[in-house]
Amino acid sequence: MSKSRRNKPIYMATVVPGLENIAFQEICTKFPTAGTVDSQKGKVFFHYENSYKDLFALKCVDNIYFYIGSFGIGPHKVDLLQVESKIKSLNVINRILQIEKDIKGKRIIVSASRSGKHTYSRFDIADTFLDALLGYHFFVRGTVEQHDLAFRVDVDKDKAFLHLKLTPPTFRFRGKDREFLTGALRPSVAHSMVLISEPESTDVFLDPFCGSGTIPYERSFYDAFAILASDISAERLEVARKNLPEYIGINRWDACNTEMIDNSVTKIVSNLPWGKQIQVDDINRLYVNFLKEAKRILAPGGRMVLLTDEENALFTAAEINGFSISKVCTISLHGLHPSIFMLEK
Repeated sequence: MSKSRRNKPIYMATVVPGLENIAFQEICTKFPTAGTVDSQKGKVFFHYENSYKDLFALKCVDNIYFYIGSFGIGPHKVDLLQVESKIKSLNVINRILQIEKDIKGKRIIVSASRSGKHTYSRFDIADTFLDALLGYHFFVRGTVEQHDLAFRVDVDKDKAFLHLKLTPPTFRFRGKDREFLTGALRPSVAHSMVLISEPESTDVFLDPFCGSGTIPYERSFYDAFAILASDISAERLEVARKNLPEYIGINRWDACNTEMIDNSVTKIVSNLPWGKQIQVDDINRLYVNFLKEAKRILAPGGRMVLLTDEENALFTAAEINGFSISKVCTISLHGLHPSIFMLEK
């Protein structure tokens, strides 16, 4: 990162790996004055000069951090002895005071990640950085349950990156009161899929495998003519009704046999069953029959944004039903690597 950019507040947002470009697009759309700086796997860096709390409007990211600085670090445990002096060279207190005016006596914790070959663990990193930060005498030791400031250290090969977490624990899940069932999407992934669909105020939007309602909930952040959610499971729809605003239409439908009239839907966005967390007897048949129904209810020019790791089954079903299909991106999710696909009628 250039020296000129260091003089401006730089933020790091964590994202599901594979969605970095979608996150950048959201940042630039919602904050035209923001400037992109860099990206790494699962992270995007950008600068923004107004209140960081504005950034809480971002929905494709999981958490937002203030970038304090970085420095070189060796691979051996003895190299951790240099951390205290290197932290002092970052002018940590002055950096934090750019965005937080009252830090004296704050309880702090440190979490860490490590990538590369090192003779120390991420726990060694966290303990070393915590001791170094406590050496400023501004802070006191906190706990995971009780703290005021949370620092994050990422050691990537021979470099350490230090950040201050800005988002509260409830940020990534949109609050405390929502319920997520087995197979539910992370909200940031659902929101990314909604943005890929290019939401419009005239949309008649449908998620036919809605589960607990994560995708329709994310679509509700944008105007639409109608937002509809359906699922074959009464149990899942019961949870969806608790999670979703009242104006979203919720129906118990088989995705392969909905009650929508022909050519009535403009956008379908859905997390398809993969046969992993939710058992499916015949994925190939399900996808063929679902796309047959989607072709019936989609309006001319309608599009679908679908998530699955069953790529061959989806491409075959798309060919059988006459859809054009393209892969938008592949993401890393719960140890799996599904892809987001765009299909157009």
